[in-house]
Amino acid sequence: MLDKFFSERFIENARSYTHYNFIVMNLDGMIIAATETERVGGFHEASYRMMQEGRDIIFVTPEDVKKYFGVKPGIDVPIVYKNKMMGAIGITGIPHEVRPAIVIAKMAFETMLEYDDYQHNIIKKSSERELFRDYLLYSETKHTDELRALAQRLKYNINLFRVPILFELSNRIYSDDKLFLLELHNLCHENDMIFTTHEGNILIYKYVQINQDEIILRINHELENFIDTVSNVFDKREIFYKYYRGSLQNNFDNYSSGFKHCRWMQRNNYAGEDFFNYLEEYFTSLIPILEQNNIYSAIADLMDQQLREVLIDNFNTLKTSNFNLSIASQDLFIHKNTLIFRLNKIKNFFGIDPLHNNSDQFFLSLLHSFLKRSDKIKSEEV
Repeated sequence: MLDKFFSERFIENARSYTHYNFIVMNLDGMIIAATETERVGGFHEASYRMMQEGRDIIFVTPEDVKKYFGVKPGIDVPIVYKNKMMGAIGITGIPHEVRPAIVIAKMAFETMLEYDDYQHNIIKKSSERELFRDYLLYSETKHTDELRALAQRLKYNINLFRVPILFELSNRIYSDDKLFLLELHNLCHENDMIFTTHEGNILIYKYVQINQDEIILRINHELENFIDTVSNVFDKREIFYKYYRGSLQNNFDNYSSGFKHCRWMQRNNYAGEDFFNYLEEYFTSLIPILEQNNIYSAIADLMDQQLREVLIDNFNTLKTSNFNLSIASQDLFIHKNTLIFRLNKIKNFFGIDPLHNNSDQFFLSLLHSFLKRSDKIKSEEV
């Protein structure tokens, strides 16, 4: 059945662009909107009969006025949407003179109705998508049943493997730019999931195909190709961006963890890197700083500032290169002998051999994490 507010809106638009008088009736033949406002609330017998008999049009000539209750000369036609009669629209005047106008009015009304319904569905779907995002990424409690119901309505396939990629934009106005998001969406796979986060970033849970061999290698290759593709959209609009990868997921209950891993990479400025390359540092960061302090504070007090800086500035590069001194020295842009000198300072101070002993590497890794966290806390207190 036609909505009174919607019908009044149509009448207001018609009044602005034409001198004709229109009326809108519901399925009961009651006038719910009219250019001549005094007619609102009246019963229109001709329209009611037309709708009851399933006719496409009814003409009311001046001679016919006395046959029907509540009518004036004119034409009435049904309003049909999705093959369903919703009500009727009428125009006042001599039938043969106003027929072209009522045909256009009917078409305009039904088009408005279709567009209004389309907008309503968009808003409803947008609200559902935002609720889905909040349940999926931000909720402290599990909403398993609700998530699956929303996923089904939004046509998200549940049990696929996806990797979260968080895009941090230089200008966050684009995270709400419908045209930009549509262009980005068109480059994604139908099983990808795209969200604008509360923080104004763009999160894409990228669908990846899983094979039985070289899983990580294949995933990295697939994600690199995807980043190359979407970078064209950013470059075309001159948007500077960084991206941060999280962990592979295939269970909606764990998607918030994948998002958390992206944000951890973002906080540590590991743009464009694979989260799995930083697992040791990530797990170390989960150890309470108080517990690390209980283990390493005395050792840290024995270290002078120069030795602290040597460990902080060089250890990550050494670890990333698997303690290959040639590669590490190139990455640090220093001579290999300089790196050996620095490493010997660490080895001689502690009496350990991180090049050949995994336990010694782990000891230094945790110490390195503690020193970095301690320095960060001190800088924030200043």
